[in-house]
Amino acid sequence: MVVGIGIDIQEVKPIEKMIEKYGDRFINRIFTPEEISYCKRKSNYQSYAARWAVKEAFFKGLGTGITKQSQFKEVSVKLKANGKPEIHLTGSIKKYVQEENLSINVSISHSGDYAIGQVILSRKG
Repeated sequence: MVVGIGIDIQEVKPIEKMIEKYGDRFINRIFTPEEISYCKRKSNYQSYAARWAVKEAFFKGLGTGITKQSQFKEVSVKLKANGKPEIHLTGSIKKYVQEENLSINVSISHSGDYAIGQVILSRKG
């Protein structure tokens, strides 16, 4: 049973400006080391914007919003070998999703000036 849907579109330029202005200080507050490594290999700001959009979509789907900036790093976007994106959780967010018995489906895309993330949360069983 679907219990939440979140979608977010992110313009790439604001993410680019934040990274150029604050550099690693911004990147390390928002993204996990694995996400940073992936985005640096891609050498573009679209990958950062896409991961930002997925994180925003996730919290919208939960209906909780982001209560602490540190929660951004509790949600990580990883790609399976076949390219399918997955969300990996840590900390209080992981505990909450486990307690609520939720499964997560995610879609991510970017083109040109925009990135989009969509998350569907379903109750298992």
